[in-house]
Amino acid sequence: RVLAGITLIVMLLASLLTKKGPEAYGAKPFGEMPAANKDNSQEHVWGLGEAWKTYAIWGVTLFFLMCAISEFLVWTQAVSFFVDVGYTMDRSVHLYMIIGVIGIFSMPIMGMFADRLVAKFGNEAKGRKMNLILCPLVGIVACLFILQSRHSIVFAVISCILFPIYWAMMPGGCIGYAGSIFGRKSLGKIWGIATLIAVSIGPAVGSIVGGALKDLTGGVTAAMMFAIAPYVVAFLLALT
Repeated sequence: RVLAGITLIVMLLASLLTKKGPEAYGAKPFGEMPAANKDNSQEHVWGLGEAWKTYAIWGVTLFFLMCAISEFLVWTQAVSFFVDVGYTMDRSVHLYMIIGVIGIFSMPIMGMFADRLVAKFGNEAKGRKMNLILCPLVGIVACLFILQSRHSIVFAVISCILFPIYWAMMPGGCIGYAGSIFGRKSLGKIWGIATLIAVSIGPAVGSIVGGALKDLTGGVTAAMMFAIAPYVVAFLLALT
């Protein structure tokens, strides 16, 4: 209870501090495009109803949802999968630790990669969309590698490197794309609802489906194969 209370207080403080834009604290958003340095008062402020009538917000929300289903299925079943294909529990846990360690570095690196894409395309929305197109492809390749890990630990290690690379591209990529469409003034309230939809449904579905398939089949291979399907749907959504 004490830990829960501390967490609640810290989250409330974080919410209060992030209500204002970077300019309120004498800073500018890192990686801001030169074209965005215009009079911010001219930026269109989207109403929630107006924004949620567009395909863009539904598309990126469903993309986030699909990725979250696959992602949490993998997160919750990866160790069990490694054990199923013959690794010891200690080795399986150590492989899983690779995901966390690589994630420390993949987040800033893939953030810079996304900014490079924007610079290359010369258009914020197009650059962010390309990042979303590539993101589920990395997830699919990671799933294919983990499925081959029964043959060699090399495949397992590669998959544990690719998963945090995908992870570093996905949530920030979704927010970046939404921000490029709706602007920073409107993004908070719009993306708050998008996150509520995707994060409240995706992790639950992924975890439940992964566990159910393990119970039904007696192993985790079917669950890992299923994880590819939502990534494919996300990829198709990113193309539209």
